[in-house]
Amino acid sequence: NKDELIFPKDNNDGMGSNIEITKKGKDREGKKSGKKDRIRHSRNLAETIDNDKRILAVRVVGSDSQTSASVNQISDSIFGTHGDPANIKSQYAACSKGQLIVQPATGFGVTDGVIEVTIQNAVNGAEGFAIAND
Repeated sequence: NKDELIFPKDNNDGMGSNIEITKKGKDREGKKSGKKDRIRHSRNLAETIDNDKRILAVRVVGSDSQTSASVNQISDSIFGTHGDPANIKSQYAACSKGQLIVQPATGFGVTDGVIEVTIQNAVNGAEGFAIAND
């Protein structure tokens, strides 16, 4: 039916979405319903998830410039490592009702979930894709 667009619950879009759009005056089976156009959207979230996720933030330093935020400031805004009460970690935990907890990645050269990388490129005024492609 050209008048309706339906994505089934198992549409594998990674979001568990179920979207249904039907034409004015017809129900899903095409029968007259007397109702206006309707758009229905619902989320079917996974019942279980791996609660802990490791995140690595990368602070890039170019030959001519660097971000004004320090490694500690970046870590604090993401993980609250230095007292920031409203950070990415706290908001993910709140929005997921404690089901998704992000943790700082660890490893060689990583400080509180942040690694600093120095590149030889001049970055001041450069487009992002130009840096990525060099």
